[in-house]
Amino acid sequence: MFSVLLLQLIGRNLFDILLEWPEEMALMTMIWLTFFGAYQCTVENTHLKVSFLEDRLSDKNKPYLELFSKVAMLTLVLLVTFNTYPLISIVGDIGTPVMAVPMWVPYSFIWVSATLMSMEIICQIIDTVKKIATFKTSNEQEVETVGEVR
Repeated sequence: MFSVLLLQLIGRNLFDILLEWPEEMALMTMIWLTFFGAYQCTVENTHLKVSFLEDRLSDKNKPYLELFSKVAMLTLVLLVTFNTYPLISIVGDIGTPVMAVPMWVPYSFIWVSATLMSMEIICQIIDTVKKIATFKTSNEQEVETVGEVR
C-alpha cells in the first residue's frame, strides 16, 4: 500500500502525471490488511478487551467468561460471514470506477477473513471447553484425595 501511494505521490509531484488507479489499489489493500489483520489477532488472541470483569473473577470462573465471550464473538462473526455472501452476489459484477475490478474482489476479503475467524473461534471454544472439563476433573480428584487422607 505504501509503495503504491508513494508511486502516485512521485508521479504527481515530480513528473506531473496523475495516476488514478493507486487510490483504488490502496483502498483494496487497506481492506485486505484490516480484515486479515483481524483474523491474525483472533489467532494470536490479541484483540483489545476490557478485562475489569475478568480481573475480578476467580481462576475457577474465568474459563466460563472466556467461553461466553468466544460464543458472542462467534455469533457476530457468523453474522458477518452469512450476510456478506449475499452482498457479494448483489454487487459482484459492478466494477470499480478506475480499475474496473469487480466488487466481489474487495468484498470477498471480508468474507474470507470472517470465515477464517469463525473456524479459529470454534477451535478456541473447543479448547476452552476442554479447559473447563480439565479444571473440573482436577478439582474432583483433589476432593477425593483430601477425603482419602482423612
